[in-house]
Amino acid sequence: MKDIDLFIKMYCKLTEQNLKYTVNVREDLAHEAFMVKGNCLSARDIYGIRNGINILNQLEQNISLAEDIVHRPSFKIRGVIEGFYGKPWSHAQRIRGLVHFAKTNRFMFSLAGRVALAIGAGSINNLIEKRES
Repeated sequence: MKDIDLFIKMYCKLTEQNLKYTVNVREDLAHEAFMVKGNCLSARDIYGIRNGINILNQLEQNISLAEDIVHRPSFKIRGVIEGFYGKPWSHAQRIRGLVHFAKTNRFMFSLAGRVALAIGAGSINNLIEKRES
């Protein structure tokens, strides 16, 4: 539980969110799922806790929940691919993006810009040439 408390503290600070619920670990919930019952946020793992923090903050925690909430993300892989067209993001834009992605329950970021593709294509061509010779 100590690790979970540290995670919650650091995650809420990073994403500038609050958690006004007590946290409970429940092994019977699915990976990334969470349940809110009364003032208790239950989850199986930190991924479910993160999802719960995000959803509750999106609902502006100050609302009173008429019913219990049980939620699990619909997509197994959720993220963003930066690349292909336009001006590449600056480092500061990427950092802001990563915080936003975390707050919206995305956990994957892939950089696939034109420069990265050109380097990758060159490396692949070199590998193919070496294999054929």
